Amino acid sequence: MRAWQAFTGVLCAAVLALICVAIDEPIVDLKIDEARTDLGNLQSLIDIYRHDTGSLPSELSTLLDKGFIGKLPADPWGTAYVFRLVASERGYVIYSAGRDTVDQRGAGDDIITGEKQYRCDVYGVNCPMAVADFLKLGLLLIAAIAFLGLALSGAVEIGHRMRTRGRHVEIVKRR
Repeated sequence: MRAWQAFTGVLCAAVLALICVAIDEPIVDLKIDEARTDLGNLQSLIDIYRHDTGSLPSELSTLLDKGFIGKLPADPWGTAYVFRLVASERGYVIYSAGRDTVDQRGAGDDIITGEKQYRCDVYGVNCPMAVADFLKLGLLLIAAIAFLGLALSGAVEIGHRMRTRGRHVEIVKRR
């Protein structure tokens, strides 16, 4: 029984080492969340400005000039947020030019406030599961089974020892 426990322990250690080595890439690009938070805050300031003045600012720096904000934030890639007046219900658009810092008018890799599917090859989000991901899940499953096997073999060993000691005590009492 001890040989099985040793084998299971070594197997668990090997599988965990493989999983730790295999997990080496970021899961999501948190800069998207940071940009969307900034955009939401800027939208709120623009809406407050409109409420207070009755009009939209002509550019974001107006918020700074009129004291609505102490400093205009740059997007996570160090570029100024894009603000344009447009003929729409809201009257303006605001977005980040994104990772490539090229203004694509809200398309491409630009970060917007509304719903948008960002590309896997640009931001590492919305990626389909690759073979490597299935391999990692498989290794994790093997590790879980190995740990379960180790726990069960230990429980069986303890139960066996308890039964054996009980019989030994019984045999000694009969003599």
